[in-house]
Amino acid sequence: MKWRIWKSIWTQSLESFSIYKTASFLTLLLAAVFFFIEILAGYVYFSPATQIGGWHRNDYLLLITTTSIITYIYNIFFINGHEELSEKILEGELDYLFVRPTSSYWLAITSTLDIPSIISLVIAICAQLWFIQSYALNWLTLGWYLLNILIGVCFLFVTNQIMVSISFWFDGFSALGGLMEDLLDLGTRPRQVFPRIIQLLFSFVLPILLITNLPTAVLMNGFKLFEVLYFAVFTGGLYLISRLVWSHGLRHYASAN
Repeated sequence: MKWRIWKSIWTQSLESFSIYKTASFLTLLLAAVFFFIEILAGYVYFSPATQIGGWHRNDYLLLITTTSIITYIYNIFFINGHEELSEKILEGELDYLFVRPTSSYWLAITSTLDIPSIISLVIAICAQLWFIQSYALNWLTLGWYLLNILIGVCFLFVTNQIMVSISFWFDGFSALGGLMEDLLDLGTRPRQVFPRIIQLLFSFVLPILLITNLPTAVLMNGFKLFEVLYFAVFTGGLYLISRLVWSHGLRHYASAN
């Protein structure tokens, strides 16, 4: 999208935030509270000498902050669009997308930004910078970490896009839009604590555990290049499927006008 479109989206998002500032503040406050509860839980689960599945306390805290960073980045750009898209499809309110000089696929889910998630992201990044100090890192490691963060965000986006697009055919599946957020709770646990069959299922069939465990494994110097490549290819394949589903879904779309 062109820069002026993003400028318009940012302006509209700020106006919405100012109009609903009380609700936005409560959303931000609750997100911050739950984030710090998860951090506190890490100190409860782990003593300085405790290991769970080879993970120390700081490793677990990195996992929590990484999960939050991925979630907040997704929320900033896509959560509002995905929450509204199913309703717009069912009520035939997508017409304006087809007369805009940009892709309807992207415009449908990037019409607003979630401002509270930007603030939450800053909090999570600050916590991550604090915990990451105990690791010996270089630019290559940080590059791999950020790449895996990006892949995780893309995975969340394309899976939610596919689930929401099912509304083109069925009107009772709007609840699927929150399924990935619920499954992501698995990602807040080290992969090694699960039985082997669960590890394989949620690493290579539905790679929820790879979303957050891979970036954290990079910082722990324990990641496998094959898993990174597999996750990237898997996500790329889902993106192509999401474009195909969107294209075919538009053929089933019925305008309210």
